[in-house]
Amino acid sequence: MGKRQRVLIDIEKQAGSLIQEIPAKGVRIETVMAGKTVMNTPLLERNTPIYQMLDHSFDISFCTDSVIGDFLFYPIPEFAIFAVDSEGGCMGTIGGCGGLEDDRYAVGYVSGAKGYKVAGSIKDFLEMAIYYPCWREVARCIRQNLPYSITNLLEAYEESHPQTEQDRKQLSKQLSLSHNPRSMDLLAVCLKKQDDFLVYASRQEAEDTNLFRS
Repeated sequence: MGKRQRVLIDIEKQAGSLIQEIPAKGVRIETVMAGKTVMNTPLLERNTPIYQMLDHSFDISFCTDSVIGDFLFYPIPEFAIFAVDSEGGCMGTIGGCGGLEDDRYAVGYVSGAKGYKVAGSIKDFLEMAIYYPCWREVARCIRQNLPYSITNLLEAYEESHPQTEQDRKQLSKQLSLSHNPRSMDLLAVCLKKQDDFLVYASRQEAEDTNLFRS
């Protein structure tokens, strides 16, 4: 077998999102799409109760008119942003654009220039988010190796968001979501496996350690 070399294609500058491998002079070239896309939800759909509940009770505001320029970081591989939150963070699928019924793409969370994988699919993410809306704080504690109590964090969140339980029931029914008692364990596993999702402050920073196709 020849040498293997990874070359990145910036989807922010080039159309398409096909990942392919091209052999060249004994070197196996793996081309990988990198950069951001934004999956905006139509405004009329965004105003439906499902999106309102996700926003008001779980701090997941689906994008409606966002553009790539709103997000300064640079991800590898492709990161399809579908929602933002009140903390300035954003959520998206890693490696391509996925939906609720699509389990091909994991979900990542980016805040500032720091990003990490948080769930194996959009469905896993939503189940975690509505049953454990304190997941952001849990993730911070895990990443900083700080002690925490899921029970205490959950109680504190629900005290400050009184509609949580009612909206949780509605969302579970309408989106066919269920409580997964292992959601926090799966979050911890995701946080320990970050080599396949890298976030840089800018493309220029990414160019320092990665090869881009011109």
